[in-house]
Amino acid sequence: MRTVKAATAFGFVRDLQQLIDGVLPEHGVRFFERRSDNVLLVRTQRDDGDPSTIPLRVGGAVVADLDVRFALSSEPASARFRTETSQFRLLMRPDREPLARFEYERTKSGAPVAHWHVHAERGAFTTMLATASAAGRRQRDPSRLSTLHYPVGGSRFRPSIEEFLVFLIEECGVDSLPGWRSAIADGQARWVSTQAGLVARENPEEAAAQLRSMGWLVEGPGRERVSA
Repeated sequence: MRTVKAATAFGFVRDLQQLIDGVLPEHGVRFFERRSDNVLLVRTQRDDGDPSTIPLRVGGAVVADLDVRFALSSEPASARFRTETSQFRLLMRPDREPLARFEYERTKSGAPVAHWHVHAERGAFTTMLATASAAGRRQRDPSRLSTLHYPVGGSRFRPSIEEFLVFLIEECGVDSLPGWRSAIADGQARWVSTQAGLVARENPEEAAAQLRSMGWLVEGPGRERVSA
């Protein structure tokens, strides 16, 4: 992993803050960054500076918390940051036990790099896992479905923080601000643009072929030009 340079993730942190400010009411937290070893950690804290998760309200009462975490590093070929890990957790009050977790670990092996953990139980599923465990096919605790990693699109097509917020509002009934859909749309547009660029960089021939099929003139390396 390349050491993070003196530059900060200001734009990244600013966009996160604008998103949360435009979606969730009365949360009272700010995103901040701090260095740890070779990465920048992005977390939330209260306005008084104390670490905090993001309170979630239903009917005005706080019932749960949203924990958002990112670890960023410098990309080897540019001055931009890349996400090493990200985590969005829905925590129930008062015990703060997770209800659902989304996690992304760029270098993870042995499980999907992007995955959900669902903290729920069902007897039939547990029976299947116990059978697999008894046959030596599975090492994790068969009584805990939350240990399963549900794949969700890999490194480039994983869910964004915007999609997790939509899940909280539409599926879980969390309070939101008027105009929250516009804030989500703005954030999602930035996410799609970034991921599209990264996919094109990683698959240049496929990207060029698609552009040519749409009538664009695309020239290869050494004669770099893309025009309509």
